[in-house]
Amino acid sequence: MKKLFSIILAAVMLVGCSKGGSSLDDISQVKDELTDHSFSSYDNLTFDCKPAPIETDEVYIITMKSRQWKSSDESTKSELKKYVDSIYSTDIDTGKMRFDFALTHQEIESGEIDSSIERFNVNAVYDDVITAELYAANNTFSASDFHDYSYGGDSFPTLKAVYTASDLPKDEFEMLDGSRLTLDEAVREANEYIKKIEPLFNEGSSYRLKKVVAENCYDKGAVIDLRFEHVFFGLAVNDSGFDLVDDEASFAHAPYIEVKLLGRNYLGKINNSHYDIIDKKEKVDKILPLSQAEKLASEKLAKNIRGTVKNVELKYVCVTNQGEDTHVYRPMWCFTLDEYEPDFRTMTLSPQRTVFVDAVNSDVYYSDALSRVFAAGQRYKGG
Repeated sequence: MKKLFSIILAAVMLVGCSKGGSSLDDISQVKDELTDHSFSSYDNLTFDCKPAPIETDEVYIITMKSRQWKSSDESTKSELKKYVDSIYSTDIDTGKMRFDFALTHQEIESGEIDSSIERFNVNAVYDDVITAELYAANNTFSASDFHDYSYGGDSFPTLKAVYTASDLPKDEFEMLDGSRLTLDEAVREANEYIKKIEPLFNEGSSYRLKKVVAENCYDKGAVIDLRFEHVFFGLAVNDSGFDLVDDEASFAHAPYIEVKLLGRNYLGKINNSHYDIIDKKEKVDKILPLSQAEKLASEKLAKNIRGTVKNVELKYVCVTNQGEDTHVYRPMWCFTLDEYEPDFRTMTLSPQRTVFVDAVNSDVYYSDALSRVFAAGQRYKGG
């Protein structure tokens, strides 16, 4: 299996440095360049989009950490109860909650607990209907009510439609519970649920709708999934990534918010996933302009990789490894080549193929959620 993975990886690895130079510009100059920007012509990349504007004047390198010292305790139970009761209008008995904890991959393989690890716990509540979890160390949170919704085995929902935030239709959807709901109403409902968990977010954080997926739930009605991106200090956070099992492999750590609606005023699930606590931020005065980032993206891609870029935007991206507790988010140009259909077997609702170009050090990365390949190129030194 490792040999096969090496062959696949070799086919997509990014090439090394090439002749030419790269320079960084002031944020204001980079923003000005985006106005009426014209992409250059390349053999392996074409562009069917306009670059998204940069809505902030300040860009940072952000270091985020889990609070490893923080374990679940009675206060965590009370905090989880507060959110669950607010979201679902319940009165959860904290005595029914239980503590659990996550094992490392090494512990799972060896079957032995490493007593030297100061781990954080997962606090979970299981009612007749509601399941909820709060990772006390990093504010990752989920709560769900799936008594009318299930998937697995040989039976899965099918795709009804996918919409971007800017092309929501006005039609009503007949929902799983028999109610009717427009997507504008669904967005308003989702935002109200997210507001209830906003105390879990970092200071300087906001969020924005990215995509809406409508499921056909076994021909019983529609289920609406709304995907939101986090925004840190005015710049969106990349949500295009996937987790790798191999501890030594890199991947894009990608936080996101997801809301699943089963009907009008009927929340199936809310999930604040892969979250972290901001430890520090370092202001960046100069970044790579898009004109040079697109050139690097083309030059560093292996010759067999081609595609049409559907979206270009400067975002915060975290490249990390499994088991890392410190996550560094860097400003990178994100070139989206493909947005694949949702995979309802794994409930991966927003798989993408993306090229990332670091806007500070010019590193280039290739990420494909469908083939589950993440490849890193050599640093571009110019000259």
